[in-house]
Amino acid sequence: MKKPLFLSSLVFLLAGLGTTPPPTPASTQAPLVVSQVPPDSTESAAPVEPAQTTIELLTAGEQPRQQLRFTPGVNTQQTTVMTMNMDMRGTIDGQVMPTMDLPPITMTVEADVTEINADGDIRVQMSYVDIDVASDKTAPQELVEVMRSQLEQLKDVEISYVITNQGTVQDVKVALPETIDPSLKQWMDQMLSSLEQLSAAPFPEEPVGVGAQWLVTSSVPGTGLPLDNVRILYELEDFQDGAVVLSMKMEQQADPETASELNLPGLPPNVDFDIKSFSMQTTGTMTANLNQIMPVSGVMSTLSNMEFAITDPNTDQETLVNMVSSIEMTIESPQ
Repeated sequence: MKKPLFLSSLVFLLAGLGTTPPPTPASTQAPLVVSQVPPDSTESAAPVEPAQTTIELLTAGEQPRQQLRFTPGVNTQQTTVMTMNMDMRGTIDGQVMPTMDLPPITMTVEADVTEINADGDIRVQMSYVDIDVASDKTAPQELVEVMRSQLEQLKDVEISYVITNQGTVQDVKVALPETIDPSLKQWMDQMLSSLEQLSAAPFPEEPVGVGAQWLVTSSVPGTGLPLDNVRILYELEDFQDGAVVLSMKMEQQADPETASELNLPGLPPNVDFDIKSFSMQTTGTMTANLNQIMPVSGVMSTLSNMEFAITDPNTDQETLVNMVSSIEMTIESPQ
């Protein structure tokens, strides 16, 4: 096994569990539930158990106050460019790994409002129109090519979802093409099915003003990572002329006992992957116009620390890995 390349690919895939696009109006992550349906198929998606999400208003903020609600019109279109920079460091059986800066990834998505019902629910259709992995001298070229080939397949993914005017996400469908690599499809199933709960950031029911804080607690389906719920603190930093500026903070100490089976593309069959510990911290800010469907701008930083053991089924030899990864993500919607 080529350990450096294998582990580099692994951190790239694990990082994607928490930071894969597309963003929604109230989030810098992806609120998605996967349905394996080819784009030209008429087969409906299997029902998915809804997330259990609670919103607790901690402080209402300054006067004046008002309810925060999204109000885009039908045929509203928006193009959003997201750039991710990732690096990792760690140890393998106690030996220090060289710090690796992974090449920047730029993704461009287009979102269209196709329908708004009488209750204000907004149907959105989304697609990836461009994906680029920059050439990078610090990362192995083989890893760069692996990243490009995997991410390039996202161009064939079709996404639709409903977002209420309060910002909660419903009825999400992701159509994966039949041509997608089976192992990548399995990983994307796990990844995308978790992100609705990880990223949904609905507004409080109550009117709020600058300085308002609310806590969103969401259940998380099985992702392979030891997370059963996520708590995110939001604060309204500014609100004027229909534009909101939000900050968010998430700090998660996970219990390894809650980990479920983690399937990753490229992982040899029957390899035992055992998570010993996992923690993650995320902070970010975002600016959004309430009459649009995507953020105007945003930045998010995520730091994760994971210790895991990989056991070779042929030799029963265990490799203990400690991996620290950081991700900086920026979002821009050109006007």
